[in-house]
Amino acid sequence: MSALSHHLVRRGVESVTHPIKTGSAGDSENDILHQMSTRAVVLLVITTVLGVVALFYIQYIYGMVVATLTVVEDPQPKVYIPINLNNDDSDDGDDVNKISREPDADVLVAGPKPITSKLRTTILHLRDRAGRWSRFRGLGLFLIWWFCHGILVRILSFGAPALGIVYAIAQISSELILSTLELAWVHIVISEPSTKPLRKRIPGPSSWMKIAPAVALKATASQLCFLPPAYLGIVLHVFRPVKNSDILLPSEDVFLPPEDQSLPALFLALFAILILSVALTVLIEVPATVIMIRVAASMLPDDDKPIVPFDRTFGGKVTPTADGGSGKIGLLDAWKTFTWPSCVRLMKVLGKVFGMTTAVAMLCGFIFGSELAVIVGK
Repeated sequence: MSALSHHLVRRGVESVTHPIKTGSAGDSENDILHQMSTRAVVLLVITTVLGVVALFYIQYIYGMVVATLTVVEDPQPKVYIPINLNNDDSDDGDDVNKISREPDADVLVAGPKPITSKLRTTILHLRDRAGRWSRFRGLGLFLIWWFCHGILVRILSFGAPALGIVYAIAQISSELILSTLELAWVHIVISEPSTKPLRKRIPGPSSWMKIAPAVALKATASQLCFLPPAYLGIVLHVFRPVKNSDILLPSEDVFLPPEDQSLPALFLALFAILILSVALTVLIEVPATVIMIRVAASMLPDDDKPIVPFDRTFGGKVTPTADGGSGKIGLLDAWKTFTWPSCVRLMKVLGKVFGMTTAVAMLCGFIFGSELAVIVGK
């Protein structure tokens, strides 16, 4: 998407700054385009930046922070409070609330809803517990991870194409190297505000050994969800890889739409790619990400207080290191302890994020396309 946006901006800028001479009738139009070229470029850049910021806002706050809290939070089960409804033999008024051993005297009292049951309640909870800017918690560490990850991928891929096994291995290896940063990010997101500096919140090598298998699983799942839809797009002639040398990207491969693709065929192909991407994400990437987050949550330091309720022992699956255990939950147990109500809440969050992202992307694309059409004059 970013490569395609860059291509459209570059083509629009070229059309504005280097219009084709069409004779005397077009001279005045070319003069107007030359005069407004600077403003046109500024307008396109502002539109692109605002669209990227809006998409990042949705993805980070709701797709990452809220989703992580949803994965960690324990489901609030229904609480059965036995109450004696037969007070005929009561000696005083307090006997009305006496606990009864009879099954027919039990009534069901629903417990409170989970904090992450709604996006709004989650954001309000974060604001009450951690301040106004708590929705951006962990952002600094994420940007550090993103910058380091980009550099490592570029170094380890040796300029290999993005749709190759070498580039995929470079992606996985980069995430493995930065595993402790991901672990620290999860701890910052799921815990109360801390006065500890950032460098002290990043665990040491011993923690890397514990979290690395979960990070490797997540990174591998991410590549498995990216490569098949991309290859399908090339087979269906939705994308065509080309070499690009005027922008700085982890790989020099840029995927552009073909010039001879009919509109109906393009939409059908895009729909097929979308279905495949969603299916792979739900079946592979989401479970792998859930496992990684829950393993990281089980390693939360004792002096960090969770910002949402969850059982640190994960139902007794975690044995502290002081008692001779590993101090973390296993990969399989991390998924088994992820209950169905939590899964439903997570899928609702991801569905809302997908809907918001699609709506904003379509709106930004429409605005950008309209501006480009007006500037180019087509």
